[in-house]
Amino acid sequence: MRPKYIRSAVENREGFIPFEQMVVIDGAGWHALLAEGKVWAVYMQSMSLLHWMYFEQDGEHRELIEEYVATISRQARGERAKELADQIIALEDEFLAWFDANVILPDGEPNVELSQDKMVEAFVAMGNSHLARAHARGQQFETFDEFMEHARNGTLDIAPLGDSQWLPDTLREEMVWRYDGLLQTGPEIGFVLSDSVAGPPTISMQR
Repeated sequence: MRPKYIRSAVENREGFIPFEQMVVIDGAGWHALLAEGKVWAVYMQSMSLLHWMYFEQDGEHRELIEEYVATISRQARGERAKELADQIIALEDEFLAWFDANVILPDGEPNVELSQDKMVEAFVAMGNSHLARAHARGQQFETFDEFMEHARNGTLDIAPLGDSQWLPDTLREEMVWRYDGLLQTGPEIGFVLSDSVAGPPTISMQR
């Protein structure tokens, strides 16, 4: 997570909600949280959970969150989606223990350190999430640079608020920020679009 969002997650810790409520939030639910002034805390909780499941615990929970995201991205809300949601709900205590012990430092300050490897993983995950959504709405890109140009200009075709495929624009901003940060680490890091037989193209790293 971007340092300012890590800080914001810590500041909004008291606004976190039970996982059994979070996993069923739909477009109308986000609108309701917005009206109640609670949307940012839950958004920070969701971002923190995604980071934890993707990148912490040696990737122990990555397959679970990837399958869950892929399932609900297809707007599949059947038995399998419920099974995956129940598995995520069961991780609530483990996630909160990690958050309180690792994201909040002993002095109460947020831990904003993030390794380059995790920066790469985070960027690729966020990039592929945006790429898949744009692809699903018919937007095509010839190259990775073309995709990033649209991302930087805010012209990716992402579903609007209220749609199950909606993503907050702050995620696009953070994706671009992560990419710019990686460019500053050295010219040996680059990214390409790779074709996929079963789905949309994906972003992969090349050195």
